[in-house]
Amino acid sequence: MNEIVIVGGGHAGAQLCGALAAAGQGARVHLVCEEPWLPYQRPPLSKAYLKQPDEVMQWHRGEAWYGEQGITLHRGDAAVAIDRAARAVTLASGRRLGYAWLVLATGTRARRLPDLPSDLANVHVLRTAGDADRLRAAWGSMRSLTVLGGGFIGLEVAATARALGKTVQVLESAPRLMLRSVSPELSEHVLTVHRGSGIDLRTGIAVGGFEVQGDHLLSLEAGGQRQAVDHLLLGIGAVPE
Repeated sequence: MNEIVIVGGGHAGAQLCGALAAAGQGARVHLVCEEPWLPYQRPPLSKAYLKQPDEVMQWHRGEAWYGEQGITLHRGDAAVAIDRAARAVTLASGRRLGYAWLVLATGTRARRLPDLPSDLANVHVLRTAGDADRLRAAWGSMRSLTVLGGGFIGLEVAATARALGKTVQVLESAPRLMLRSVSPELSEHVLTVHRGSGIDLRTGIAVGGFEVQGDHLLSLEAGGQRQAVDHLLLGIGAVPE
């Protein structure tokens, strides 16, 4: 048993496949992907892919490449258990993969709010291609979008929604945008640009008091004031997967 099992079909897993193939080790590799797609580039999901309905995903490498390198893909078949003593990974399908080396490249998932059910029809996150497809499908019926979080994802989606003619509001709890990532001067510049495009952007705003009916979020409290919600995007960071 000399297999190398990589759990996670994101950027790290895809790049490791490339390095192992370059070292002549491709035939040993099993890449386990929870998602049904080939490993793809995530940054475009919040930009052209989200804005243009005919935009396609950008693969790290085409499917033929994996076959040529002897890499075995397990798509849409998440790892559900690891037996370290037996050196084996069990997949959702029931398949069991033995390994000499196991790599956990599972990355992160979008952070959600504990006060909100995760299956609300008008509450979105953006981390995966599935998230992007769901949000892209909502553009047609969406009148307005409320974004929680003034980080890169929240602001990129806000700009896309505004470019598509939606009424957009961004609510950031910190005193300035992208507090942990950029300088105060750049924060101020981004604030000015987004407000100049017609986005209602507020900083230092506490959010809570969510009102849910059935599978929809109806309203929330922002800065002590209740307001209706058409669609909501949670752009509040990520947590380990």
